[in-house]
Amino acid sequence: MRDKYHSLGMWAEYRFWRNRTKHIIDTSKQKYYNDMIKDSKDSKTLWKCIHSLNPSNPSKPHELITTGDHKTTDNKEIANTFNNYFTSCVEKLRHSRAQSNSNFNTLTNYVQMKFLKKRHNKFIIPPVKVSELFAEITKLDVKTSSGSDNIGPKIFKLSAPFIASSLTYILNRMIDTVIESGDDLTSILDKEALVLVNHQSTSDVPILMSSMYPKGVACGSMTWVMDYIFKFTNFGWISYFHEDFFICQGKDGRDEELVKLKKHMLNSYLPTGKKWIVVFPEGGFLYKRRKSSQQYAKKHNFPVLEHVTLPRIGAVKVITDSLYHDTLQNGVKKESLVPAERKLKWVIDITIGYPDRDSLSFPGMMAGIYSPRQIHVHYRAYPITEVPHDSNHLQTWLYDRYIEKEEFLEQYYNNKTSMNDTDKEIRHLPRLSEQEIKEDYHGI
Repeated sequence: MRDKYHSLGMWAEYRFWRNRTKHIIDTSKQKYYNDMIKDSKDSKTLWKCIHSLNPSNPSKPHELITTGDHKTTDNKEIANTFNNYFTSCVEKLRHSRAQSNSNFNTLTNYVQMKFLKKRHNKFIIPPVKVSELFAEITKLDVKTSSGSDNIGPKIFKLSAPFIASSLTYILNRMIDTVIESGDDLTSILDKEALVLVNHQSTSDVPILMSSMYPKGVACGSMTWVMDYIFKFTNFGWISYFHEDFFICQGKDGRDEELVKLKKHMLNSYLPTGKKWIVVFPEGGFLYKRRKSSQQYAKKHNFPVLEHVTLPRIGAVKVITDSLYHDTLQNGVKKESLVPAERKLKWVIDITIGYPDRDSLSFPGMMAGIYSPRQIHVHYRAYPITEVPHDSNHLQTWLYDRYIEKEEFLEQYYNNKTSMNDTDKEIRHLPRLSEQEIKEDYHGI
């Protein structure tokens, strides 16, 4: 067309209609986006728009080879096959390969060679900013293939101005507002401490990290004690190189696990200069542990708790014995392996409360299905000298803390009473007024 107009000497007319056509196309595209995306936070409309830009391919039934080379296209059978595999693969691996036989030296050395800064400098999950997410989207390589959602990187790059705000909103939504109260921890952020946290769901970890992030020192100096199954997740590998401790739950091998925990405290926690040790004494999520905990409480005449479960003392006692109390051998004190300046100084009890008892699930956080909410984090700090040594008194002390947590959460859930108002105990640190932890998502 261009050559034809040029040969007729009508170059000006050609340029006019070319520019006119381009203008119409650009205007149509802009109108299409404006009509389809009226609100950048309307994720449902956003994804509907993006899917409409993809070429439609004729759908073919998925086929899976199950046991015995049996092929199936039945969705339910395929789902059950995958469910059976993913819910049993870790247990099979755990039994077939002892943890002590794992050798990660080669991988450890390789990763450490890639570190440009000193190890354990920081281990945090900071909030994402719109500008940061937008920059990452625009760096996508358009030559790579699309994922299982069939949305290619080219579409993401073209849509970056429209979706960056929504995606940032989704990623940070679970920590929109964290309200902290209780003891002011400012003066002990650089002191050695054992941190005890009630455990309701996966979201407890990012909530706790977000509450510690503005405090600076503590968030870069934490050792986490978590279930061994988390080692097989993506953040589990990060935790492995961060030298957190993975503990196997269950009666079988419990004593052996506690011996490993003690060695980890002496051989990893102390040499790396960390300060805080985070433990979830309940031993699992609330919804998984509540029934068995209540049965145990009724059998042994303990209070029956609804919002927390009776804590287990094993890990707490090992840590306090290893890092504070002098070791006895045949009734005689041994020379302490822990320098005085590195011994535990505090036990910090943290209670996390979610509005309407609705703790956040990991899939729900990633999908952004939760409305903005205020999540409360309440601190109580006790000098280590107030924590009993022997098992019976330690159990009583720990049970008392969790019975108090039950009362805090009961009043918070049923009467909307803040934990600061319910907590009348006079302790050693100044008290905070309820305050919001500010996170800057949109900062430059």
